[in-house]
Amino acid sequence: MTFHHPVSKLILLTACLALPPLMTSGCANAPEKHLEQLNKIIKIYNNAFESKSTTGGSKYVTEEKRKDYLIDYVEIRERVSFNESQILDFQYLKDGETVPLDVKDPEKEFNEARILMRYKILTKPSVTLKTIIIEQHWTYNGVIWLLDPDLKPFLQ
Repeated sequence: MTFHHPVSKLILLTACLALPPLMTSGCANAPEKHLEQLNKIIKIYNNAFESKSTTGGSKYVTEEKRKDYLIDYVEIRERVSFNESQILDFQYLKDGETVPLDVKDPEKEFNEARILMRYKILTKPSVTLKTIIIEQHWTYNGVIWLLDPDLKPFLQ
């Protein structure tokens, strides 16, 4: 195959130079994308939970706990007002063992995360602002991160 047109040569040269880095970058960044997905889902879930959306982010709750979550979440929507929330700590694990993530070695694999959250809330009928600390336990099922929730502290 010959190319006589200069634009065709330029397109072929550009494709040949760009293709190898694009192919290898997809593999090299897989664990980083894994971490990005976790961070994104944590933000989406907590926004849905605190904003009292209809489902409260239940699509990110493990299937075996989703029914109970939705039952408890109705009461949270009615009784709890969120004032502030903050992530206090992250812990990453691989099959129950702690995995230290380091900027120099971001490619360590992990399939669990424990997120320590602080919430400042008002729970009706009380008018006193209280602070609760919750540990969110997230597990990667091979496709998406899912939460194993504990809503009881919000209703005490």
